[in-house]
Amino acid sequence: MNYPKLIRFKEKHEYRNFVVDSQDDYHAILVQVARERLLEGYWYSDEPNGHPDMFRPNAHLSDAETIKQLLMKLDNPSLRKGTKSDEWYRSQVARWMRDRRDYEYEGFDIENVESVVKKVDVDC
Repeated sequence: MNYPKLIRFKEKHEYRNFVVDSQDDYHAILVQVARERLLEGYWYSDEPNGHPDMFRPNAHLSDAETIKQLLMKLDNPSLRKGTKSDEWYRSQVARWMRDRRDYEYEGFDIENVESVVKKVDVDC
């Protein structure tokens, strides 16, 4: 992916926009939004018992960890088993968020950002 990018989150009443300049920024923004949504109880679900999908493991995660477990281990390395890095946990949260892009009020788009090019005088 080429940078910079604009990440636009489609929330219930507005859009939230973030400019990211690197893969690290991209993961950091997705972790930040996941953490905010977890704290605010923002997740939506079609589950008949009303429990949000955040408590169910993501099929793509090798450890079958939930988003809540991933964020807890990212914040507290003593809870981790093995040698997985912070970056591994950030990338897994990012993947979890990408998998939910089609959920109502949880979607986001990634767009190219163009910068203004300084006008250069050319002698002809």
